[in-house]
Amino acid sequence: MLNRILQTFVRCDRGSALVETAIVVPVVIALFAGGIELSRGIFYNHAAEKSVRDVARYMARLPAAQAGDSALAKQWVSSELEKTPTNVVVTVDAARLAAGFVRINGQITYQLSLLSLVWSSPAITFQVAHEEPYIGS
Repeated sequence: MLNRILQTFVRCDRGSALVETAIVVPVVIALFAGGIELSRGIFYNHAAEKSVRDVARYMARLPAAQAGDSALAKQWVSSELEKTPTNVVVTVDAARLAAGFVRINGQITYQLSLLSLVWSSPAITFQVAHEEPYIGS
């Protein structure tokens, strides 16, 4: 009797499509969310590089007292980014300023909002830098 019930259960395929869907759908959703986050991360990295470049170009034309101000550079980089990240660290390299160049180094953290459902606090830190010859007064 038990043998016959087990053979019937093994041959029955009425719920196989549901089981296959339950296995495949989470993988497809994870790949989709990962692709969206990857494209957003690439866009955000480009925006961070552009903002650091623009600030370096602008600061290269300021007087020497303002060209080395890291707080001013951080304020401008943060204001240029469309979505303010959780952590922005911007420094002006004083040694390069003394050599006649304005170098802005930035570490900008980007939170992966879609992947926060899977991980507790996923984030990517972009390291960007740009250097311009100092032509200020």
